Amino acid sequence: MWVHANPNILINCQTLHAEPVDDEDNPDPDFDPELAAKMIEAADPYEPRLKSINQDGKLNISEKIKQPSWSVRLMGDTEEYKHDETEGSQNTKTKSFGVAVVRSMVWPGAYSFYY
Repeated sequence: MWVHANPNILINCQTLHAEPVDDEDNPDPDFDPELAAKMIEAADPYEPRLKSINQDGKLNISEKIKQPSWSVRLMGDTEEYKHDETEGSQNTKTKSFGVAVVRSMVWPGAYSFYY
């Protein structure tokens, strides 16, 4: 699972829905702000922040071609080496010096690294 630090961008190009307000010039006696807020959110729902990165929306490259939102690569020395007992005890029998790089294709410069 991947935790998104920020909420998704909604159809209104913001991360939050606008507060529903009644028309000041012509007030509606049946206006319920809670019901109006639920209707707005139903039309443009929030995405869950804890989800797999495979569930993020794909990018439209052209009318027929779509690209994943994330690029995941293993960089550096990807070989696995037997753990040397002289270095102390470890939970795993092998070790690797590679780095997993997760790069956002939506937000330029957004990288996550795992060593």
